[in-house]
Amino acid sequence: MSSQPLKNILLIGANGSLAPILIKHLSADPAFNLTILSREGSNSVTPANTKLVTLPTPYQAEALAPVLKRQDAVIDLIQPFDLEAHKTVIDVAIKAGVKRYIPPGFSAKGEDPYVTSRAPIAAVKAKIKEMLQSKEKEGLSWTSVVCGGFLDWGIKVGFLGLDTANCKAVLYNNGTQKMDLTLLSDIARAVIGILKHPKETENRYVCINTFFTSPAAVLSVLEKQIGQTFEREIRDAESANREGREAVERGDLSGSRDMMMGLMAGAEEGAVNGYGKDNDLLLGHGTRPEGEMEEVVGRVLKGDEV
Repeated sequence: MSSQPLKNILLIGANGSLAPILIKHLSADPAFNLTILSREGSNSVTPANTKLVTLPTPYQAEALAPVLKRQDAVIDLIQPFDLEAHKTVIDVAIKAGVKRYIPPGFSAKGEDPYVTSRAPIAAVKAKIKEMLQSKEKEGLSWTSVVCGGFLDWGIKVGFLGLDTANCKAVLYNNGTQKMDLTLLSDIARAVIGILKHPKETENRYVCINTFFTSPAAVLSVLEKQIGQTFEREIRDAESANREGREAVERGDLSGSRDMMMGLMAGAEEGAVNGYGKDNDLLLGHGTRPEGEMEEVVGRVLKGDEV
């Protein structure tokens, strides 16, 4: 593949925790022409310098074909469990001559047996990646982003087990296990880096993080910033993961936090951590030192983008 940056970008799915920050960063970069595909009836609001296309779901190949025509890259944010939808878009992308496909990874690496046995969504994401691998010979390359937990989003919604509104903390295995935590803005920067470095990122996982730290360390910073000691609850990571996974499999997504935090807190060495190896290429710097976390967390608490 040429090392020339990819210019015409189609992002599928304008809602969720990640799409808005991707849209903001991509639309602000003059290197890209951004088109956003959203489902018909969506109330998505997009920047004026982007093109918004809406189609009824499930997406049909005939309707997708003109949308994917002349696109260089696709960023797929469709709900991961809808494998048929991903297959349809991938097949149309190949026929349209799309060069790069970024699937809905944005978490732990789905191939590790430790991860796939404890998080069904990771196994599904791995299937999408395998689907893309099988299409490499047809000219479609792929890059999947591995980034660990979303730091700023996790603080805002309590997904890390840290409830800032009520000053309560759930710590899995005492919260001392270090893990990769990544700002949404760094994920957006990494996606831009992939598009600007297509050759270096072709047909592989890219692994990034903002910090390699523990929930207990984040909690310490939060307590200092807020000026109050949090009430603590200690959970066994393995039990929490099992109970959360069983809830998710029943359709109760409230179990997602226990499933994912239990997975990361109980991880075998190297299974879901140490994701900063592509930071220099994609972010322009290495993993940030823990000493910078106070400033970052303070800005998150103020509602600033970091």
